[in-house]
Amino acid sequence: MLLLSGCGSTYNQPASTGGSLPATKSGTDVTSATVNPHKGITTAEGYTPTQEDISRYNNDLGDFLTANVKGFSTYRKAMILVNGKEADSYAGISLNKVKTVSVLDPATAGRTYGTRAGNGAIVITTE
Repeated sequence: MLLLSGCGSTYNQPASTGGSLPATKSGTDVTSATVNPHKGITTAEGYTPTQEDISRYNNDLGDFLTANVKGFSTYRKAMILVNGKEADSYAGISLNKVKTVSVLDPATAGRTYGTRAGNGAIVITTE
């Protein structure tokens, strides 16, 4: 038996009408949107920013990561790799120049990059 609690009559309705899931409109149809379109950011495969991301975050990589990676502030001491080379910072890298970006948790980063990545890793590939 499946028991759903707290869904009420507005479940799967657009947020603008009190629903609990985000929705996108296509013509007159309303469909459920992907809850987290940026899921790939926290995988080794990485995420490629879209034009919408670039516009929404004013081409700022830091703002994009802060908004889309849960707990991103904990990565202040993470190893930063840009095009395979360790870097001091990702400051100055425009979001529109990013081909892929990954934020790896300490365990994953440590297995991949060794003890220097014990605080996680931010892996960026640019055009």
